[in-house]
Order: sequence, then C-alpha cells, then structure tokens
Amino acid sequence: MRLAAIAVLPLLTVPSAGPVLSGERPVWTQDALDGSVSVEAGAPRQRLRVQTLRDPRGERGVLSGIENTLAGGSDGFTFSFTGINGSLHQTCGGDCFSPAFGDVGRFRGGTVAPVGSGRCQIAAAEADGEVVAVHQSRCAAENKGVVTVRGPAGEYRDTASSDDVHVAGRYAAWEAADQHIVIYDAVAGRVVTRFFQEGLIDLQTDGKVLVDTGGRAAWRTLDDGTIHPLPTFSARRMDGDRVLARKERGLEIIGLDGSRRDVVTLRGREHFAGEVDLRGDRIVWARATCSGADVRVERVGRPVTLSSTGRCRVQLRRRVELVEFDGILRVLAPVRCHEYSLAQCPDAVRIDAARRAGGAVTRRRSQESVLDPEHFLEPAGARLLARTGRLRVRVSAPDLAPITTTMRTTPAALRVLRSCLRRSSAAACVED
Repeated sequence: MRLAAIAVLPLLTVPSAGPVLSGERPVWTQDALDGSVSVEAGAPRQRLRVQTLRDPRGERGVLSGIENTLAGGSDGFTFSFTGINGSLHQTCGGDCFSPAFGDVGRFRGGTVAPVGSGRCQIAAAEADGEVVAVHQSRCAAENKGVVTVRGPAGEYRDTASSDDVHVAGRYAAWEAADQHIVIYDAVAGRVVTRFFQEGLIDLQTDGKVLVDTGGRAAWRTLDDGTIHPLPTFSARRMDGDRVLARKERGLEIIGLDGSRRDVVTLRGREHFAGEVDLRGDRIVWARATCSGADVRVERVGRPVTLSSTGRCRVQLRRRVELVEFDGILRVLAPVRCHEYSLAQCPDAVRIDAARRAGGAVTRRRSQESVLDPEHFLEPAGARLLARTGRLRVRVSAPDLAPITTTMRTTPAALRVLRSCLRRSSAAACVED
C-alpha cells in the first residue's frame, strides 16, 4: 500500500490548534487578523463561527490572545476557549459558539453544544461517545488543576498536576496531583487503576496508556503494571495498538511490539506546521507552505517523501498604499507571513521603483512588527506618485523572491501630497 493523500486542504495561515481527526475528517482552529478564532473541518470544508458577546457596558468580548484547545473523537470533536473577559455564555446557533471565560463546546451530529463552563482557565477538554472530561487550571486549593469527568455513571472530580486529560471509549485518564496517573471508567463510575508515573501522553479505547518515562515513550495495560518501552522519544498518539511518533524530519508508526516504519519523510525546506493525529488507518498533519500550510489526511501505508527547494515570494495581505495620518504621509506594505510557514516573517521590507535606478520608496522607520511596516516616500517617488496616484514598485525582503505591484494612494493622501508639492519642495513634503 502507498501513503495516498485522501485530502490536501490549503490554508492561508498555520493552525493555531490541531489538526486532529474527528472520525475521518480533519479539524483545526485558525486565528483571524481581527482577533477572532474559527474552528474548521474538512472535507467538505465546514467552518464553525466563534462569536464574542458584548458585556453590559457595551464592550465587545476580546478573543485575541485567548487560550484554545482542540481534541478529536470518533463521533465529533471537542474544543474550548478561555476568554479574557467574563461575558455570559450564549449559544448563537447550530454553527456558532459564543465563548465566555472557560467554556467548552462539543460539535457532534452537525451541531455544537456547550458541555462545560466555569470561572477557571481550560487547559484541556476531550470527549468520546457519552464521556466528556475537562481539565480546568488553577481552580482548587493551592492553585491545582481540577479534572471533571462526566459520563453514564455521573460526574467525578479530582485534582490534577499536568495540564492534560484524555478520553477514549469508556475511559478517561489524567495525571493526579500526587504524581499518579489515574484511569477512570466513566460507565462503571470507578477508578480502574492508579499508578505512580508522570508523563501521560495518550489513552486507547481498551485502557492502554502511552507515557513518557524520562524522555522515552512506553505503554502499559489496565491489568498489567509492566512498563513496555518503545524505540522513540517523540510519541504523539496511540490507536489500534500503534503509536504515531514525530521524527526530526518525518513521521513514523511504531507497533506496541516494537516494530517501526517510516510513513512521512521531509526533505529540503519542508517542515511541520501544527500537531499530528492518528485514528484507525488515517493520519492527519500539516506541512508548511509559502502561503501558510496544507492540512493533509493520509492512509497509513508505504512511506512518502516530500521535498521543496527554492525561495518563497513576498506576499501581501493588502495592496501597497500611500495613506495620510495627521498630515504625515506613510506607505503601508502589509506583508502576509507567519513564523511557522516557509515564508517566515522577514526582518526588513524594501520598496523600490520598479523601472528606475535607486529607491523611490525606502524603509525609514523600524517597527516592532513586520506585518504593518511603515515606509516614507523619497522625493522622486513623491513626484511620480503625485502625477497619477499610482506607481509600479518592487517589494523585496531577505530570503524571499521580490514581487512587482502597483502602489496606490488614498484620496485624502493624494490631496495632501499634491497640495504640499504646490507649496513646497518634494523633500519637504516627505519629511517624517
């Protein structure tokens, strides 16, 4: 068998959480430029809107900088958002979720529903079937975390040390505050086993757990306390008695018997962007691209090798434009980049006249962020731009291939520029 791509979904940004598998579908979250977050699933592509609320003072709930978690499942997916303000929870429709502080939502059967809420930060949330587990940080005495498991047998709570929780089938697992791993049967309503161990990685539907024993992965069953080491230091997921592990330049599948085989090998400039997940005979992962990332769903089979060479091109979020702020003329060149994509954010951006020697526009002021760098016109560029309100320019950045585009002006900026040139020299008009 070959590792054949079932779906390749291009993204304009890298996932902020995920991708994970919901049944056979990939799910991931993306942060928008306006500070909002969307949860997306494909294929077919589906987007779950994340909507903020207005508090009683009329201020919109802030989503930028929130913590969000995402976990797949056999019949849906679970996600959480920890908002900055404490606006009240409100469900805004079957395809929408309005998070307050510490809300957990579950998408199942085509609709989303809240499954938990509180005044504590959500560190992790996961569900499978009728079993839901939520880890809330800094809720108990001494600021310990709290795990709440809900299932057919009711609700069970325990303090926890690590910011993690796993659900598979009828079982939930977490690291307790006393440095023991707890496996709880949410159908029988009892703790099945509790053993001294840190480093919980994953849980399987039959109760097997994947753990980190001081850097090396290992597994154990419910009934047998023997720790079985595995030949990997970077295990990520366990399903069907197989472990998906990251390598420095790829992915491999390791059987619980110790067998191993490469499934993905990356060469050249290729690298990962986001998480990896295994469910059944499918894996999901994201590879960085020049424009963001590709989410890839593939069947486990014969290894595949991906290789990329060459430079990425400069990309812009909006057009290059001359704008006016309080009488000062500035050129905005909003570069579209992300620190985890192949086209990583450059340290500097340069704008030159496309058909003339020397720069018509050069960088004149450093910015903390390259996303909206400010440039100021040179005198020659000011005179050229004032004639028609547009100018062909070359935008370049270190390690990126340059592009040629048209710089335009806003009506207000063009009026200010032309008025200034009638009264003063070009050099005086472009002083910052």
